[in-house]
Amino acid sequence: MDVPRRPSASVQEVAEVLYASVDQIWDRAYTALIEISSYREIPCDALRAAHRLNVERAAATVRYGRLPAPADMAEAQATTTARLRAGLPIEDIIRGYRLSISATFEQFVEIAKDAGLDEDELMKGIGLLWGLSDLFVAQAVLAHQRYAVEVVIGETRLRNDHVRAVLDGKVSRADLEQWLPDAPGPFRALLARVNGGERDVDEARLELERALARANVSGVIGVVDGMVTGYVVDAVPRAVEGLSVAVGHPVTLDDLPASLQLARRLLAADRGEAVLTVETCGWRLTVDTIEPLASHLRSRYVDPLLELGEFGPDLLATLAVYLESDRHVDRCAAVLNLHPNSLRYRLRRLSDLLDVDLNETDSVIALSMALELARRPA
Repeated sequence: MDVPRRPSASVQEVAEVLYASVDQIWDRAYTALIEISSYREIPCDALRAAHRLNVERAAATVRYGRLPAPADMAEAQATTTARLRAGLPIEDIIRGYRLSISATFEQFVEIAKDAGLDEDELMKGIGLLWGLSDLFVAQAVLAHQRYAVEVVIGETRLRNDHVRAVLDGKVSRADLEQWLPDAPGPFRALLARVNGGERDVDEARLELERALARANVSGVIGVVDGMVTGYVVDAVPRAVEGLSVAVGHPVTLDDLPASLQLARRLLAADRGEAVLTVETCGWRLTVDTIEPLASHLRSRYVDPLLELGEFGPDLLATLAVYLESDRHVDRCAAVLNLHPNSLRYRLRRLSDLLDVDLNETDSVIALSMALELARRPA
């Protein structure tokens, strides 16, 4: 560590007089400070204490001929954080310090000239004081950045807690007003799943929030139990790339837990749609609600095909495309890149293996439900 050189007597004298003039400098600085409207809300004693520290630091900087280390500016960060918590904008905080150091600077120049301080020492002192001002600004900006992170973390925690309470049915209309003022309802619960990639769940939440804002959809979106979760005012959001979004049915505020349950079922029944609703999923929501029926459909229509080895999944895929093509042979053959006769052969094999008539309505319904079950874990 460098040992500061012993200052000349004249520099030391000026520094001592500068600090002794703290009250005189205060009178000059306070007149300028109260021109900033936000500073009028700060108690005078708090402003005066901060000013005294500023003058003390300025006098020490002139005395020793060097700027303090950033690590020695913790008080500046603490003062900035206190002002931010009191509601002052960072611009006003920096301006306030500039006014304080400007009053100190003017007093220093007057004292130095009256004391006959060497011109080189005077210019050096001026440069140090402006450097001290820049150092404070850098520390203030750093404190502002840290404070902003604290605010975001705090708001995120509050939002997530609110969403959890709403979807658990534990929030009042008064609580809701803090997040969605004048929201008439009805409301829909919302769940979103990130599909592959390295996207962070918080990043996904922000993307969904922006999509809602662009569509003018009111809602509150958070992250609950590792999933993007929230509620919207009776609206279905637009698709968001990379997300599967499930939206429950419209309900009153108290019934949002039921809407959330439906959203969970919708997400489980995901067939690749970007936005899932009861309208888009329809009967698929029911296929696994009665376990004996689900077991029967699996064993009757799915298991026999899977037992065929590699050819079984091909037949299942063929059947799925055939039903999705409304049993139109030419359309299905085009999707599968097969000759229509080859497709007809496969369909006959399917009919024989499963002992079904693909033209009967009951068979088509049963096969459709079985295929839906085949897409899901047993």
